[in-house]
Amino acid sequence: MISSKKQQSAVLESLKILCDIFWGPDPEKCQALLRQEYFQPFYKMDAIWEHASPDILADIRGFIRIFSDEASLFSSLEEAYIRIFVNSRTSVVPLYQSCYDGSSQSTAPQGVLMGSSAVLMKERFADKGLSLANDLNEPPDHVAIEMEYLYFLLQQGWSKQDDVLLSEAAAFAGDCMLPWVTVFKDRLSSESGCPFYPLAAALLEACLKGLSNS
Repeated sequence: MISSKKQQSAVLESLKILCDIFWGPDPEKCQALLRQEYFQPFYKMDAIWEHASPDILADIRGFIRIFSDEASLFSSLEEAYIRIFVNSRTSVVPLYQSCYDGSSQSTAPQGVLMGSSAVLMKERFADKGLSLANDLNEPPDHVAIEMEYLYFLLQQGWSKQDDVLLSEAAAFAGDCMLPWVTVFKDRLSSESGCPFYPLAAALLEACLKGLSNS
């Protein structure tokens, strides 16, 4: 149970960091990544460390230290992000849950973009009185959008002391996100050119495991 305000704040800050990472890089984000304290919220999030080694954070920070400034870090991360997630000719690691419906670790994603997972996410948003930004040209089951929804459930649940919302958050993390994010993470493990995104996916998986048990 994540009961202390300090732990709750660490969870929300950690989710925001991961959300920013999987929305893709920009120079401002890369400037933040270079700061020594950027990943500190994860160290405070006790719920994840039975599911992941602290070496994950050491390896992420070790990769970032290769770069002397945000411009060089941005160039590297942008190339990797496009190659891994965006380029339809080379990517078998889409950022959308629908693409993993019926898939397994050993095969390319079998689902269809804007499939049933996207429909369910739209329904979840509508049920909570939420809507996607008009200028957002992404399906609602994008991993970052699902993280934003999880953030909403947790933030509202803790601020209102609403056990129903917190139970929904745990179920959403464990039953909805974790199965496909695990496949997503396993597919990324073969990425040898840029370790940043595989490590971030492993960190996300650990967070979801911790939150599903909280």
